[in-house]
Amino acid sequence: MHTLATAVYSTSQAIMATFLAQNILRHILYRMDNNGIDAKKVITEIQQFIQIQKINSKILAASFKNTHQVVDCLLAGITAITLPVNVLHNMVNSTLADNAINDFYRDWQQTYNRTNLAD
Repeated sequence: MHTLATAVYSTSQAIMATFLAQNILRHILYRMDNNGIDAKKVITEIQQFIQIQKINSKILAASFKNTHQVVDCLLAGITAITLPVNVLHNMVNSTLADNAINDFYRDWQQTYNRTNLAD
């Protein structure tokens, strides 16, 4: 049976949960950050512990408020996240990239004096 330990906010809580055969550890990132807990440090420590001890547990990171939190978790090796649509949108879209694409398109139009390849 799979079990979930929710509201895990510290490395020590996660270690105890893994010893109690919790398969999934749920971390609520915005609450950690809002309460002065270094979420990136805690998530990284827990992931390292799981890997070192070869424990069959996964971290489920949840309640992201920004893209930096997502990147930090993924770089720490987290493989299960819940992602709000607005954060996903911010990860995919970029004003800088959009501007560069528009610049390339405009330059192409000016260079070849046409708007698409079929013209």
